[in-house]
Amino acid sequence: MGQYLSSPVTEKDTLEGSTDDLSYGISAHQGWRKNMEDAHIAHHISKDTYLFGIFDGHGGPEVAKFCSMYIREELERSGEFKAGEYEGSLVHVFHRMDDLMRSAEGFSQLESIRKSLDKASATEDEEGDDTYSMLRKLVSLQRMQNSAAAAAAA
Repeated sequence: MGQYLSSPVTEKDTLEGSTDDLSYGISAHQGWRKNMEDAHIAHHISKDTYLFGIFDGHGGPEVAKFCSMYIREELERSGEFKAGEYEGSLVHVFHRMDDLMRSAEGFSQLESIRKSLDKASATEDEEGDDTYSMLRKLVSLQRMQNSAAAAAAA
């Protein structure tokens, strides 16, 4: 099935939090994909400032994870953000994420995240790989039996 499962994973990972002024909840599920590709954040930055983000993994799950790890730090460094110009700072920081990922250090970090995610995924996929391997062997055995039966009939 390639990148998709034969049935969706519907278990949800849920997180909730609150401050004196705000309550929030986050819920995520994998769906039909072989692996969870998205990442999310919920940060209380200052008294009146909160940062919530959902990072879609279409660029790869490592890109979503990278952005979730570094966007807050980059926002807090931004002069626009410090001045309360949130819309402009978000645009510039999203571009900054691209710059960071293209740098040698960022690329190395992406590779490290990807390998970590691949390792976790491989552990989860072992049972599925065993099933697929067994299915291939059964199909191969069936072909051999059909060939032998055809040869005997001839």
